[in-house]
Amino acid sequence: MFHMPYSFTLTATNRGGTDSADVYIPVWYKPEIITSPDLADAVKDRAYNATITAEGTEFSMEWRKTGGTLPKGLTLSMNKSSRTCSLTGSPTETGTFTFTLELSSIAGLVDTTRTFTLKVNDDSGSNTGKPVINTVSLPDGETGTAYVAVLDATGAKPITWSKSGSFPKGLKLDEYGTIVGIPTKAKTYRFTVKATNSAGTTSQKITITITGEKYSKPKIKTSKIPSALQNEPYSAQLACKGTGPITWSFAGNKYPAGLYITEDGRISGIPKEAGKFKLKVKAENNIGSATKTYSLKVSGLVPEITNENLPSGIVGIQYTGQLIADGTDPIKWSKSGSLPSGLKLTAKTGIISGTPKKAGTYSFKVTAKNKYGRDTRDFVIIVGVVEASENTPETREAVTENLADGSPVNTPEIIEAYPEPETDMSNAEIDLCVVSGDEELIGEIYAPEEKPLTFRIGECFEGAEVYIADEAIAIEIADDGTFVLPGELVSGEFVIYVMAGNTKTIELYIVAEQEE
Repeated sequence: MFHMPYSFTLTATNRGGTDSADVYIPVWYKPEIITSPDLADAVKDRAYNATITAEGTEFSMEWRKTGGTLPKGLTLSMNKSSRTCSLTGSPTETGTFTFTLELSSIAGLVDTTRTFTLKVNDDSGSNTGKPVINTVSLPDGETGTAYVAVLDATGAKPITWSKSGSFPKGLKLDEYGTIVGIPTKAKTYRFTVKATNSAGTTSQKITITITGEKYSKPKIKTSKIPSALQNEPYSAQLACKGTGPITWSFAGNKYPAGLYITEDGRISGIPKEAGKFKLKVKAENNIGSATKTYSLKVSGLVPEITNENLPSGIVGIQYTGQLIADGTDPIKWSKSGSLPSGLKLTAKTGIISGTPKKAGTYSFKVTAKNKYGRDTRDFVIIVGVVEASENTPETREAVTENLADGSPVNTPEIIEAYPEPETDMSNAEIDLCVVSGDEELIGEIYAPEEKPLTFRIGECFEGAEVYIADEAIAIEIADDGTFVLPGELVSGEFVIYVMAGNTKTIELYIVAEQEE
């Protein structure tokens, strides 16, 4: 506090006159100690300094210690003519001390007093001394259940932790004082923890009781797994020791496409690729995991030829026939026997192609082979001829010829010709009857574009075949002797051939027109 002087003028008046004088009155305020009575803690054998402050008159003050006890090693510096006094030194004893200070001013006003409390700690009980471990016990745990506990200590930082003695299996103590893990064995464990900092090391004995059954991490028992077959269902169950639940997974990403592993350890699926693979699996429970790598052989599929037959050909017209086989690639094709002259088999693709040079019926064997096995099948290719001749409606006698294998065959004869070149096919259904003979029918048929055309062949024309010229496309003949040109083929101009064996053919020119 401070004083505020008052000044004023006094005037006295009587019959004899007037007199004035200036008056000055000082005002003194009572001294007041403003420092909290609870002083900051001190540490034994460490330097200490506390300042006690007051307010009041601006003139000199006097401090006196009127009672209580100071810790040994500390001294009060009570300065006159100052609003403060100091408590300094290094305490040499610990405990809680109280003392009373009195403050008065030279004006002789009423004195002010205050009692102070000072606590002196041992150096290990402060944040600047050696550690004091506050943890004296820890909670119990159970096998297979996660356990976490944190040790506590005061003292100069940083504090690092260590242990010795019988420590619970499955638990770990890190340097920061955290005990964590999953206990695996039931038992009462007694051990010692140590807290260390720059000022020293403190030890504390601790006990933890773990209850429950013995708990163990996984151990994979399955030594090997069976081989697999490409594109065939596969299943293999893995076995494992350890406390459940145990979860399985693939530990790597290199395994055959189509296979997977379930959480209960079954490898299942349909492998989509052949070869030898390394499958790394992982079994895991709460406290750990185990891995194992298996060798898995996925065998490929033996070839199986799926063609029922091959298309016939025509002398002088480009021919293509595709051999097809299921099985693991690469598949290599080969033949035994004679292909039609002018045709060849490409080993890598199974395509028979070329231009037939001679009519006949050709029998041969083809083999599809890969590294897993082979398949062989008999095939026949019939090569016919197309020869230009005059149109004639006359019936002719049968002509006997020999096929490539020496057997006789009768060439068909057209007994009904269609000499009119512009036949209306809007209701297209034409009866064709072929008997022994060598004549060919040449006709030009106009038909609506993209509309299907139906033809009927007489019963006497057994074994006939129908082809579209230059395309080597075979048209199927139904059991009732009919065949249909699909609407998508009826576009533009093209020629079809109706033939039997290696005989001469009926040649029909189809002209598609847009409907008005």
